[in-house]
Amino acid sequence: MHENSETSVHSAKAFMELSQRKENEAKRNKAAAEKTSSLASEQVDLLKKANDLAIKAHLEAQESKTESDKSSKRAFWSNIIAITSLLVAIASFVLAYVSSGT
Repeated sequence: MHENSETSVHSAKAFMELSQRKENEAKRNKAAAEKTSSLASEQVDLLKKANDLAIKAHLEAQESKTESDKSSKRAFWSNIIAITSLLVAIASFVLAYVSSGT
């Protein structure tokens, strides 16, 4: 009977240790799940911020393209006016030269 009670105590101790390990593992798993959830929430927030910044950058790029197109059109018309002005100046010079020669 003495042997039986030792086995019984040993089994109870082993069962208690196993229960304690399972409880500790469950606590670690719960803490890991909470940390994972927290990190996932933070990741979602960062993704939203990144998306907002990307949208803002896209809008700014569109505005820049619009301004660039306007500048390009202004430069084109400025060049047309400069060429016209140069042709008028050449015509005036030729007319003045021809007039002074006669």
